[in-house]
Amino acid sequence: MVAATCDALGLSKVDVVANDTGGAVAQIFAARHPDMLSSLTLTNCETHDNVPPKAFLPAVLLARAGLLARIARPLARNVSRARKLLYGSGYQNVSLHPRDMLAVESDLAALKVPTLVVWGTGDVFFRTKWAYWLRDLIPGAREVVEIRGGKLFFPGERSRELVVELRRFWASRS
Repeated sequence: MVAATCDALGLSKVDVVANDTGGAVAQIFAARHPDMLSSLTLTNCETHDNVPPKAFLPAVLLARAGLLARIARPLARNVSRARKLLYGSGYQNVSLHPRDMLAVESDLAALKVPTLVVWGTGDVFFRTKWAYWLRDLIPGAREVVEIRGGKLFFPGERSRELVVELRRFWASRS
C-alpha cells in the first residue's frame, strides 16, 4: 500500500517516519522497497517477534474472544478507567503477526538506507531494548536517540523533540 501510494503520487524517493504499527509497516516497506527510501526513522514500534506487544495482548485476546465489545459500554461510562485499560485497542482482528516481521528481518539486516531510531523510554509496549535491537540489526542505523520518559505516542505529545532530531538527522545527510 505504501509503495502504491508513492507511485500514485509520483514519489520516487521518500523519507519515512513511523510510529507504533506504522513502524512495522515501514520496516516491511523498507525491506521490500529500499530503492524508494531516502531515509527511515523509526520510533516506538513493533520489532522482531514483539507483535502484538505483550502489554497489548490482553486487549487482543478479549477481541478474539468477542469480549472487547461487551466491556466497551461499561468502560465508556468511566472514560479515565477506559483510557488506562484500553487506550488504542480498537481492533477486532489483528492483521500483523510475528511472522510478518520475521519474514523481512534478513532484508532489514542488509538495509543500508540512513536510519534514525528515536525511542521513548517510558513505553510499556515497546521497551527501549527494541530500539537498540533495531540499531544493531539495520546497517544504515547509527544511533538511538532516547526521549526520556516518552511513551508510545510521544511523537504527538513531544513533537518538538522529535522534529529537532529529524532536522539534525536530515541535515547530517546533505
